[in-house]
Amino acid sequence: YIITTDGHLYSLQMATANNRGRLVVEKAMNMRTTGAYGISVNDQYLSIAFADGIIRLINRQTLEYIGALPKPRAFGQESELHSPAPSSPESEPQYPDTIACYLSKEGNLFGAYSDGSFTSWNISEFPKARRNFAEFSHNQCIWDMKLISGNQSNLPSNTLVTCSADNTIRFWDSAM
Repeated sequence: YIITTDGHLYSLQMATANNRGRLVVEKAMNMRTTGAYGISVNDQYLSIAFADGIIRLINRQTLEYIGALPKPRAFGQESELHSPAPSSPESEPQYPDTIACYLSKEGNLFGAYSDGSFTSWNISEFPKARRNFAEFSHNQCIWDMKLISGNQSNLPSNTLVTCSADNTIRFWDSAM
């Protein structure tokens, strides 16, 4: 699977033996967005990171839209629970872009944002999504994240690794 920055999603497959070594587009769809930045795949879903704090879930087999997760806190908002109502159309909330996302096999989805924050969601009963935790952890945009599980390294199982434009790499207990 690949996503272009303008939101075109493609499912690619290896061609038959006659066209050995060639990829062909199996399915395609236009996600209609101002920016797409990352994609993650598990057995059930594709999760796609979009501009304006959006993460969408797509059925991996059919490429049908399943739903979207709630947005992170808006810029300038101190708390996710107490957001002031916009006083005029010019003051519509602005959200950080979702730069990366990661789907775990355990039913968790992690979203990394341009403001240096990330969120963990339990999506095992989607469309009912439960936020596990949210961290404002880096001073600049988080570029990517990976979950290290099992015996892949000397790190504890289920360690989440984030890397950022602030030139840091951080390690998190994803079971927080």
